[in-house]
Amino acid sequence: MMLDCLLITFLIIEVSLLAIYERYVYGTWVTPLCVLALPYTFIVMIVELFGPSLGFIPLYTKSVIVWMIGLFLFWLSGQFVALPHMELVRKRTDVELPLRYEKASEIVVLLLAWICILIIGGKLLFTLKTLGLQSVGTDHFAKLYGYGFAGHARVFSMGLMIFLIGNLRSNTHQALNILTIAVLVCLYIFYPVKGWLIIPILGGLIYRIASRKSKISLYFVMLIFVFGLVAFFVFYLIEFGVKNMEILFDSRIYLELLRHFGAYLFAGILSLGDIMQKGTIYNLMGDPKVLLAPLYNLWAVLTSGDSISPIQSYFSIISLDGIKTSNVHTFFGTILINSGCFGSVGFVICLGVLSYFFFILANVSSNCWFMVVWSFIAAMLSLGWFDYYFFVLPAIEFPVYYTTLGLFFWANRVSKLLNERHKVVHSSD
Repeated sequence: MMLDCLLITFLIIEVSLLAIYERYVYGTWVTPLCVLALPYTFIVMIVELFGPSLGFIPLYTKSVIVWMIGLFLFWLSGQFVALPHMELVRKRTDVELPLRYEKASEIVVLLLAWICILIIGGKLLFTLKTLGLQSVGTDHFAKLYGYGFAGHARVFSMGLMIFLIGNLRSNTHQALNILTIAVLVCLYIFYPVKGWLIIPILGGLIYRIASRKSKISLYFVMLIFVFGLVAFFVFYLIEFGVKNMEILFDSRIYLELLRHFGAYLFAGILSLGDIMQKGTIYNLMGDPKVLLAPLYNLWAVLTSGDSISPIQSYFSIISLDGIKTSNVHTFFGTILINSGCFGSVGFVICLGVLSYFFFILANVSSNCWFMVVWSFIAAMLSLGWFDYYFFVLPAIEFPVYYTTLGLFFWANRVSKLLNERHKVVHSSD
């Protein structure tokens, strides 16, 4: 018991010191270290205090050592990229200024969003017509609805969603933006992977905080939590409702969903602790290729080779009654399982460098589309208490789309400046 308290105390001290340092140096809480470490630490505290009383297995506190080491390596590697630019970052974070190209992008975003809605909506209708309403929530439905051209449109639309949420303002001219967001959310709900509904919405909120349109407060954190709970309930109730409407009037289903929400919050942390306690962490047939699955799967498409599934087949029991199970092992846990101790160091260092690179790029350039990329990455990092989200194709596809779009707006602006300079030179002649 004493060791448990000491380990969690050391975790809280480490995260607090590093987070305060980041806030002091970069002028913002929305840094790679903060978005990765703070949610994990908060949930660890909840699991330790209330997990067993809610029917879950006790936290194996030695598992937090994996995170303590991982967070330090992640943070340290990022400083080599970020520290040389800290003054430029502070110039943007200290002053509330609109990001570049936001105004110029508004009409373009709405146009692209509704094109995506037509593509995704058309695929949804086709899938429902082919498989029927009863198939909603099944793997077969997910593959037909979420793959192909419509799947790429869904990934692209997530950036538009981040932009729209990030730029919502309290005036009467936002009705179309709100409608667009609502329609996209409805389309995402039918894809039975909760993370890809949560990430773009969370990314939009991160965009708002990073661009100083909203401030972090207890109210804001509670709002995010309540929204997450509501979205979680809606996600499952739609799946249950299409199969049996009567179940929606049974109060027991809501109690079970509340417990399932708890299982979702605790899943990664408890399953990582479980495999460490049992000593099976190095016997799960991990493969470093899993961590780079998007690259290998892209190559497999080009060469007609075999693709890699990042889904872990080993399930841990995380509830005291033996019913709730989990096959996710948090951000650092998944890296450790698939690459071992020494390999994990290299992966964590690379991810730290890349994360801080996009953080610096977004803040130094003040380019709204680079901020969209950083917000998306930050959203995936903030769910690190649950799983490692960088082994799916959107982790590569999304940055490519929106880095390209950011470069397009930047090049267009440079071209206009050069033309204006050219006109001034000729007029003076």
